[in-house]
Amino acid sequence: MSQPPPDVRLESVLESISDAFYVVSPQWTFAVFNGAAERYFDIERARVLGRDFWEVFPQGVGTPFEGVLRRAMDRRKAATFESPSRWWPDRTVEVRVTPLIDGGIGVSLQDVTERKKAEEARDLLMREVDHRSRNLLSVVQAVLRLTRADDIESYREAVLGRVEALSRAQGALARRRWEDAPLDRLAAESLAAVLPPGVYEIEGPPVALRPDQAQPVSMILHELATNACKYGALSVEGGRVRLAWSLEAGRLALSWTETGGPAVTAPVATGFGARLIEQLARQLEAELTLDWRPGGLAARLDAPLG
Repeated sequence: MSQPPPDVRLESVLESISDAFYVVSPQWTFAVFNGAAERYFDIERARVLGRDFWEVFPQGVGTPFEGVLRRAMDRRKAATFESPSRWWPDRTVEVRVTPLIDGGIGVSLQDVTERKKAEEARDLLMREVDHRSRNLLSVVQAVLRLTRADDIESYREAVLGRVEALSRAQGALARRRWEDAPLDRLAAESLAAVLPPGVYEIEGPPVALRPDQAQPVSMILHELATNACKYGALSVEGGRVRLAWSLEAGRLALSWTETGGPAVTAPVATGFGARLIEQLARQLEAELTLDWRPGGLAARLDAPLG
């Protein structure tokens, strides 16, 4: 079976590629102009082939692009660069200029907009992970340095609980690709890790926490739940906890209410847990109120969401 002529095979290949491609002869006339180039420049090849390049694209005269083409033509110097598309302002193209053996040049244009967006997203994610990792290590160091306990087992339990609260926040963010963490899921995981079922209730509308909010909120809930078990409403039979939140003028109003517990009074000295909650509230730029009621602690956190 006879094969088609080489020029026919070449034309078939050029028509099959998605990149816009054209060839400029040594006399600066168009020799090849594929279908993708027709679509990219919105011009039929019949109106281009054989015509002077600068007559078809006069807007290139006097631009850096002219210099690239002339160096490729005169000095046989290839070039590759990225540029915003003149024809599609919201797209970015990669332009390759290649000297050809007949003295002309070939020019291909590939749309790399999605690749650029992916690279930017990857770089942003890496910076975010680096920032969060540094912040996480700082918090862990603070936990290790400031946690107090009467014996090594109590110390180990306190440290592990706080580190696990950090881990839950990190996991919630990782599942969402470090975008936002749903408060209801984060709250359910935080309380379920500390409290037995049936002694607490959670209520509130859908709220998405930013990455820099999820971690402190998770740790605050862990501290409140741990305190409720050790000293508050859940340290006795019949105690209950209610976690609720609402949205008020672009702010998150989160309330923690303990009922049915032993008589409590405000502590004389501020322990690490209370200091940590206050520090985390400052990190959230939130207003924190702690009300030591006879039946248990009532806490309110008012934080901006924007």
